[in-house]
Amino acid sequence: MFNRRLRTKLPISNKLLNPELFKDVNIKLLRRQQTQKHYYDRSSKILTELKPGDKIVVQNVKTKIWEPAVVLSKAKTPRSYKIKTLYGRVLVRNRKFLRLSKVNHKSYNDSVLDTLPDVTQIVSTPPQNVMSTDSQTSISTRSGRNINRPNHLKDYVCY
Repeated sequence: MFNRRLRTKLPISNKLLNPELFKDVNIKLLRRQQTQKHYYDRSSKILTELKPGDKIVVQNVKTKIWEPAVVLSKAKTPRSYKIKTLYGRVLVRNRKFLRLSKVNHKSYNDSVLDTLPDVTQIVSTPPQNVMSTDSQTSISTRSGRNINRPNHLKDYVCY
């Protein structure tokens, strides 16, 4: 503890009670950092540069879904780009969250009009009456094993 022997009631030399300084701490730290960098760089790859006007997809931070966008310019921060999303928002994103897209994107107005459902087309389907019969109480799995409902649940409808 504390890189020295602690003082006790047993007789001990005063020279052994002095702390010994660590040697080559900086060299060991640099060597450890170099090995970490070596193993990290083995699986990393350099991403290609994007040009203004490139069609890309950007990962939404909240939903983790890839959405279409267009590159406007390179940002001041390293590996970052200014992009314009499908909804017209201008964002700055790191290259890690941008991927080149092989699909042509429509403008926002065209895509919104295409995706909005017509009010007259929406029809709700009435719920189907679920009747439990003896043939449905025994369900067969993919492997062929029969699953029987417990008797104490026979009065309830299971979905």
